[in-house]
Amino acid sequence: MQTSYSPSIKPADFTTTIDIKNFPLQPGATLVYRGKTKDTTERDVVTVTRTTNQIMGVRSVVVEARPIAKSTNKAWQKTWPRCSISTAL
Repeated sequence: MQTSYSPSIKPADFTTTIDIKNFPLQPGATLVYRGKTKDTTERDVVTVTRTTNQIMGVRSVVVEARPIAKSTNKAWQKTWPRCSISTAL
């Protein structure tokens, strides 16, 4: 059974400054993560843009998080689009 989810969103409770101690996301930063499974190699490219957008009244930083998998033909294939992140104060 699916229940309704209606959080109370207060835009003033959020900020576009993402300064989490173990995961700071500074505008302009690019982070690259690499990993292997038994079937493939994957590279995750995370880019923190200087662009913001508004979601439910909350100004959010646009972050491009793109896992790129190396297929059997040795070509890298992009598999995910961008996302937006904001943090609570």
